[in-house]
Amino acid sequence: MSSDPQNLERRIQRLEDRASIQDLAVRYCLAVDEHDYDTLGQLFTRDGRLRTESGQVKGDGAAQVMDFYRRVLPNLVSHHFVHGHTIDFDEQNPGRATGMVSAHAESHRPDGQVIIALRYHDTYRQQDGGWRFQERLQSFLYIVPPDRYDGVLGGPRRVRGSDGEFAVADW
Repeated sequence: MSSDPQNLERRIQRLEDRASIQDLAVRYCLAVDEHDYDTLGQLFTRDGRLRTESGQVKGDGAAQVMDFYRRVLPNLVSHHFVHGHTIDFDEQNPGRATGMVSAHAESHRPDGQVIIALRYHDTYRQQDGGWRFQERLQSFLYIVPPDRYDGVLGGPRRVRGSDGEFAVADW
């Protein structure tokens, strides 16, 4: 192990950055669950984007992302759980990283209660002195009502839409 003070500072900074990005993912879940618009507005870069793997763009730019949350969250009660988080730093750009968050959520929406297994494929960027989401891509294994949970993994159509129809899962 090198005793180079600059190397030690870089390693400490990398650990601090990793902890900040992990906190960012947890703060996102709490802000969604608590309908905390002020916090949500601070979590995305100005050019931040929120979309799904199936192609739905929920917001392109922080203002559109916030419009999406203001439209959807008043009709939603949820509880998100973060299970694991991988983070890869961009060696060419120390202010950029990518990662994947594995999560579950319980949610009550206008079309009923659902249980959700998902992954967030994220791009993070430093802006205004902190780490922010530049992009969040939501990928769903399932979105099902509790009474349909048993056997949900037995077929490909396990993502319930707001119309009540089931679509093919993302993975």
